[in-house]
Amino acid sequence: MDKTLASVRDKKFVDETFKRAKNASSLIPFFFLPKHAEDKKPVLLVGNPDAGLKKVALVPTSGVITGKCQAGKDGLEFFAKGKFSEREFCDAIKKVATNAGLSGITASVQPLAEDEAEVTATKPEASVETESEADIPKLTFSRASWIEFSAVWGSKRSSSLKAIDDAFGAVASATKPDDKLEALNSLSKAIRDWLKAKEGSSRRLAMVSTLKEQVDAERDRVKTIRVAEIYKAYKEKYSGAPGKDLKGEVDALDAMQNQLRDLADAAGEKLVSQAKAVRQMCFDAMASRQALIDSAEGNKKLEGALKTIVSARTKSIIEKLKGGGKPLEVKEVYDALFEDFCAYGRKNFTYNTTAPSNADLLGGTKVGACGSFSTAYASLLNLVVGKKVAAVKKAAATSFYTVPLSQVSFIDAKCPGNLRMSPTAQPDRYFFSEHWIASVSGAGDYCPTTGTKGSAVGAVVSKSGFNQDETKAYVLGKEKITVEVGKGYGGGALYTLNAS
Repeated sequence: MDKTLASVRDKKFVDETFKRAKNASSLIPFFFLPKHAEDKKPVLLVGNPDAGLKKVALVPTSGVITGKCQAGKDGLEFFAKGKFSEREFCDAIKKVATNAGLSGITASVQPLAEDEAEVTATKPEASVETESEADIPKLTFSRASWIEFSAVWGSKRSSSLKAIDDAFGAVASATKPDDKLEALNSLSKAIRDWLKAKEGSSRRLAMVSTLKEQVDAERDRVKTIRVAEIYKAYKEKYSGAPGKDLKGEVDALDAMQNQLRDLADAAGEKLVSQAKAVRQMCFDAMASRQALIDSAEGNKKLEGALKTIVSARTKSIIEKLKGGGKPLEVKEVYDALFEDFCAYGRKNFTYNTTAPSNADLLGGTKVGACGSFSTAYASLLNLVVGKKVAAVKKAAATSFYTVPLSQVSFIDAKCPGNLRMSPTAQPDRYFFSEHWIASVSGAGDYCPTTGTKGSAVGAVVSKSGFNQDETKAYVLGKEKITVEVGKGYGGGALYTLNAS
């Protein structure tokens, strides 16, 4: 083929590029340039393209992202080196296809793990594979030898000595590694308790203290076997690219982590270091798989939000910024998405303090409270921008009531409030014991619950600082707010202000 930029843009060439990635039996290299110097469009090469093709396709070379790719459950999976924006990367991959007149291409991306050779050379867990439990002396004491050893102290055996007798018996009868570890833990504890009681002479205490060291060493020997087994399972199953059952792999790696956490409670520093290092490997592998799950779920949520929540005006702002090569993390985008989210909420959301704290409003749930509304707005912002710019935080004011809801744009247009200013009045404000809002980097606070942003978030507070008394009423000076559970809007509490 001609080694020109036009040949790389050719529909047949692009189609073959994606097919090669989809049909590869294992991970294959890729070379990706988000913006070519000549026409400012993205370029994708896979496999091992010749030098001449790379010379015309990858200009400038400083902008090239490399890594490996393969077919995944929900599209192509890219494992990239260096720094990149997940959203921008995936959008550019799709543009490679659409620019060539192709459709139906979906992609996900995550950081490429270190090569196995690099891991072996730089991480301490590599020694786990070759180090044997034979390096640790075995416990030679048995129950019989212990009783014989301690019998010279007298025929009467105290309860703490009998506890050691029984623990030695449990060690002898244990056959499974986990049972053996539990028994050794009990034996070590029984010996420690006897030493604390100081039932014998200093010579006896020194001898039994040495025995405890042998027991702890035996425990480390058994733990070394388990750490090596877990490391082997990790290498065989999870050190490479993620498989199809991401959730299953995350659960398995999480179980490994929990086991290694317990195994790291050891006497030997080397074993502690090994257990922690292998646990970190399991954590990294779990995190990479969880990121793929989150990315897939995030993509679905973003697609849904773009269809239902994000307005045409906001989409136009986003496309204009993207088209000009400008970042999306600007206040214009944050404000536009905030207005869209609040407008959608006033038509579709119901405010209810009894809603689950993890209510997934971007996933289709319609009922939530201040925390879930702020979480949903922050998530929408992060998904659209392609990086984390928003988080949820607790508002500074606590135990407060708001100005009348008629003065704000409450997220639930049907909600009259949960606080009445006298026993004979109707609810027209909201009382919060605590309140959750969204905080956006470089742009300040946003409260989707009250439809306010910036300094207006704090201005919603009419009076704060109430404290609960013994009757569970909220008191501030001469004002008392009583609470009737289940009597308010949507089955929530009804608060009544009583001024004396």
